[in-house]
Amino acid sequence: MPDTLPPEAELFRDFLRIRSVSGEGPQGSYAEAVAWLTAQCRRLGLTTKQVEPVKGKPILLATWAGSDDSLPCLLLNSHYDVVPAMTECWSVDPWAAEVVDGRIYGRGTQDMKSVCVQYLFAIERLRKRGFVPLRTIHLSFVPDEEIGGVEGMGELLKTPEFNALGEIGLALDEGLSNPGDAFTVFYGERTPWWLLVRATGPTGHGSRFIKNTAPQKLLRFAERALAFRKAQEDSLGHGSNGCKHGTAKKLGDVTTVNLTMLRCGVSNDNGKTFCLNVIPTEAEAGFDVRITPDLKPKDFKNLLDQWCKEDEGITWQIAPWTRAFQEHHTTATDESNPWWVAFRDAMSSMSFDIEPEVFPAATDSRFLRELGIPALGFSPMRRCPILLHEHDEYLPVDVFMSGIDVYVGLIDALASKQKLQGEDEDVQRGSKPKGFGSSAPRFRAKTSEVPGPGSYSLPRLFDAPSPVMKKTRKLPAFFEEPGNDIEMAPLQKVITEDGPDNTDWEDVQDTTQAWFIASYTTPLPTLSDDRMAEIDEIVARMEGGL
Repeated sequence: MPDTLPPEAELFRDFLRIRSVSGEGPQGSYAEAVAWLTAQCRRLGLTTKQVEPVKGKPILLATWAGSDDSLPCLLLNSHYDVVPAMTECWSVDPWAAEVVDGRIYGRGTQDMKSVCVQYLFAIERLRKRGFVPLRTIHLSFVPDEEIGGVEGMGELLKTPEFNALGEIGLALDEGLSNPGDAFTVFYGERTPWWLLVRATGPTGHGSRFIKNTAPQKLLRFAERALAFRKAQEDSLGHGSNGCKHGTAKKLGDVTTVNLTMLRCGVSNDNGKTFCLNVIPTEAEAGFDVRITPDLKPKDFKNLLDQWCKEDEGITWQIAPWTRAFQEHHTTATDESNPWWVAFRDAMSSMSFDIEPEVFPAATDSRFLRELGIPALGFSPMRRCPILLHEHDEYLPVDVFMSGIDVYVGLIDALASKQKLQGEDEDVQRGSKPKGFGSSAPRFRAKTSEVPGPGSYSLPRLFDAPSPVMKKTRKLPAFFEEPGNDIEMAPLQKVITEDGPDNTDWEDVQDTTQAWFIASYTTPLPTLSDDRMAEIDEIVARMEGGL
């Protein structure tokens, strides 16, 4: 170990020593990590706010106000939780942040405590040189990403504090190291589905040939799933060496299926011993599935259904403690996305090559993209092996320090961007609620005097939605009922079903106002041709009826 390390590296080591493991964090280490981050943010003069939508899982928001608050802001997101470390499999203490041969070893060095602190050190350097961002910069430090993010980023997006951040033009989140000379940037990711498959069958004595038992059925299902897995793996073209940074396809280009849990057997003592001479009536397996954007989730669902139909008594479900996205959400990486152009040009100006890819696993970016917020996964690590979740995870000191330089240039360029294409569109095309990205189509309502008791002023559609819907194939916010099913809004139901003469207009107004607010937190679906035709008909009736 060298006699001295850069002060940034020493602070990074301090942060690594906080054992913020996802499963343990709510018992105190989450709070310790947020306290450390809060102190660093305040040292830099950033305004901070802590929110805790789930008890024991604090979230830190920090802000560097820009000189033009009318422009959409930047969001720099990172998660401070880490996965467990099997100490017996490490050559060093995973929680001591030891430095060996110029490498900082520790759980979270790559995933992703490095990025948490690199954001801060980059901002510190920018502030010291007198830089003032044109656009406001927000930082979010969230927990629970390593266990799905539902109670971290997923809950943050529901809070008034998140909506108060304002419209977000671009979000940066975590990426992966690139062993080569380029930096990898991720514009989407495979959709994670965590499945539970259950089989039922007859019981009997273990000495008999009983047909179609639960374990047999489950094994046949697993064989079908693993045959699909092999076909996907073979399509990578990596030969016998497994998942490498391949040349033909990347891991994000295929769907992976891994059997991760098996549960079966008859026990009278909660699994300490088993009645090995009794055939169990139930068997259960768990699978980790990552669906590539090239495969529609509904098509994979149909495949699962087909595998189950090949044997009676087999069912599958999404693990109830997780959330399965039903659509892929990606960020455009072409000239149509001015933020991609800004990111690409900023990296090019620093003489860096970038390789856009689909992230092979899942990150918090998927929650942001679902809301229409452009998000790029980027960790400034290159010429370094990918070691997230590995034993002996490390990050070379020089890679860590150079990453700060990258963020200095990147934040400078992005936060200095004048109004971009699409940010000055007419308000009729997209009155967007705070916190939603420019790609999420939202529409401002007019009001109209509707005949009825008291002549209440009620929301109504205006002329723009129909052509915009045809172009975007998206539904305006106030067409969608909160929840999973798309239905007509309460006011539309009144006009098209009840008629104005049989209506309690005061009740309709209260219901519609509450529904408008709720719809702002409901993701927009992508519409089928049949649904588009139905919407066109509703719009025509609405425009004629009001």
